[in-house]
Amino acid sequence: MAQDGSAITWLTIDDTRTDASDTRLLTLAPVVNDPIGVQTVRLFAKIAGAASYDANDYFEFTVTIAACVPTISTTALTVNPVIYLVGDASQNIAFAPFTFTPACAYTFTYTAFLVADNASESALTGTGIPVTETNLAAATNQLAVFTNDAADIATYAIRIKGTLDDAANSNTQAQINFGVDVQKDCTKDTIALNAAVADATYYFNDGATVYTPTWTYKFDGCPTTCAYTQTSSASGNIVTGIDTATGAVTVNTVAEATFDKVDTTITVTCAMDDNASSTA
Repeated sequence: MAQDGSAITWLTIDDTRTDASDTRLLTLAPVVNDPIGVQTVRLFAKIAGAASYDANDYFEFTVTIAACVPTISTTALTVNPVIYLVGDASQNIAFAPFTFTPACAYTFTYTAFLVADNASESALTGTGIPVTETNLAAATNQLAVFTNDAADIATYAIRIKGTLDDAANSNTQAQINFGVDVQKDCTKDTIALNAAVADATYYFNDGATVYTPTWTYKFDGCPTTCAYTQTSSASGNIVTGIDTATGAVTVNTVAEATFDKVDTTITVTCAMDDNASSTA
C-alpha cells in the first residue's frame, strides 16, 4: 500500500513465506500502464501488538520500471496466394496470430486492408470486393472469400496489420501481405444466344460472306465448340467454312444452276467444352 493509501500494483509482499534466514519475499511484477521510471520503496516494520508502524523504522530501496519494448515476429506467418473459383463455397483464409518478445502483457488488434499498387491502402470493409472480414480477433479463419459474380474476377492484394496496445512505444506494428486470386471456373460456364443472324439474301458472285451469331457467357474466354447443319431443297452445300469457336459461318457459291432462288436454313449450335450441360 502506498503512503497515500493507493494500491501498488507492481510490488507485493508475501508475509507468510520465508527462506531459511527468515527473510520475507517480495514479488516485482509490473503490468501495462504501470508508472515507468525510478520508484522509491520503503518497507516499514511493525512490532507485533503495536498499534502502528514506526515512521522512522524502515528500509528503503529503489525500483526502476522500464518500458517493455517488444520485438514483433511474423516469421512463418506468410499466407500462400489464395486461389478461389467463382461460384465455389465460401473459402476461409487463415493466418497465424502475430507473436512478440519478451512476453509483456500486450495484445494485438488486427486490421485488414485492400492494397492498390502495393502502396495505398483502403479498409477492407465497404470496398465491394469478394474478400471480407469474419473475425479478426480470432487466431484463424479471420478472412473469407466468396462470390458468384464474374465481374469479381481479379487478383486482390491484401494486407493484414497487427498493432500492439503499447502506448509507450507508439503502438508497435507489423504486417503481412498476400494475394487473393479470384478466377473463372469453365466447368460452371454457361452459354446463351444473344443475337441470331437475321434472314439474308445471298447473290451469286458476292464472294465469301460471313454470318456471325453472338452469344452470352458467364465467363469470358472459356472454350466452346460450334457446328452447323444445313437444310435445303437443293443438293450441295453453300457453307464453305465455320469458326468452331464463335459459330461464324461463311457462305460462298457460284453454282447458279444449283442454288438459284433456293431457300437454305443454316442452324448453328455451340456447346461449352467444359460444361456439357450448357448448349445454345
